[in-house]
Amino acid sequence: MDYTPKFEYGTPTEESTERFRAGLLAMQTSLGLALVFLTLAAIVAPAHAAAPVQVQGSGSVVVGYPTRSATPVNPYSVRVYYLDPAGVQQFKDIPVPNVVKTAGLPTPMKAQVEAASAAKAALIIAAINAAQIPCKPVTINGTTYNTVTAIPNFNTTPGMYATGQFLPPKLVNGQLVREPVMAAADFTGYTVNGVTQKIVGLGAQAQLESPVYLTPGSNTTGEIGNGKAAFSPGGMPSGTTSKMSFGGLGSDTGSATGLDGSGNPSVVGFGFIDLTSSMPAHYLAAFRPLVGMTDASVLTVLASLFTENFGPSGFTASYDPLSDRLSIDQSLPSVDVTWSANSDTGLFLDDAITPTPEPGSLVLVGTLLLGLVGRWCCGGGVRRAPAPTCRQLF
Repeated sequence: MDYTPKFEYGTPTEESTERFRAGLLAMQTSLGLALVFLTLAAIVAPAHAAAPVQVQGSGSVVVGYPTRSATPVNPYSVRVYYLDPAGVQQFKDIPVPNVVKTAGLPTPMKAQVEAASAAKAALIIAAINAAQIPCKPVTINGTTYNTVTAIPNFNTTPGMYATGQFLPPKLVNGQLVREPVMAAADFTGYTVNGVTQKIVGLGAQAQLESPVYLTPGSNTTGEIGNGKAAFSPGGMPSGTTSKMSFGGLGSDTGSATGLDGSGNPSVVGFGFIDLTSSMPAHYLAAFRPLVGMTDASVLTVLASLFTENFGPSGFTASYDPLSDRLSIDQSLPSVDVTWSANSDTGLFLDDAITPTPEPGSLVLVGTLLLGLVGRWCCGGGVRRAPAPTCRQLF
């Protein structure tokens, strides 16, 4: 009896063709998946760099407390970034007069710190609103703003302040440092509507940062504890995460004096307050800089101190000497508040916040891309592969 081979898809020639097409499909699928990951990487990267687009919204600031008073010779001001009515990016420096140093220094009580913070916030709000800066209309939480407008936050934000006391010296990264004794206080906050993110850096180094910041830094009144919440785009939910960084103008541009504006020991520190639970947790590293320490040495010690203290809790920090930025390695929920401290008269440091994509958005984009890849793989070639094969791929 003659034996005639039988194949599910027909003749031996047809089977060879189907095998070739199956191999081609597998290769196309692999290339498609590689395209997905490359595309996702390209999507994530712009959150940290790559030609950021200015977006209007609101920026929330938690006010620290001053260690010295502002004067006409040493004025205090805030710089506000916004889009003018024509949609052009602008900024304006707004002087804030009569900022008075905290009572009770060098060891203020909790009530004194909170009073100084509230008074400073009220002055800033009044100065911004008096400036009547016209901006491109933007609707935030149902209200349309035609001018840059500051409003007080309904709730104060728990923060940390230096009590003037220090812990015994400890060796960190080869450096003998003294950590200040910090205590909790309710720092007053305010929100500025109609602002945009500040763009710093050029090209691939560009970042979106805090829309409102103090000038010329914390040296004006020796601020201790000036936390900043993430930027919230207008008309959109604030379900984003953010990266917090802290740094200066270059690793060799600062030299610590070891003193604040009142002649008391200075404090440099950074971290964040986790507000995702009913009992806020504080993740803060701070120490007293020694005379002559540069930006690089101060921020390197802070990175090691933060990682040593909070690594077991899942939070670490690293310092990049090229950008002179100290950063928390993990993304933080937008409800968390960053905390920075710099009362040293020789160091020029400020914190910044870089918005990162919402994880759910990345998943959605990834799903859409996978769908496109599936359609491309299943529809490619001379002959369409069997439908069950396509369904099994995804």
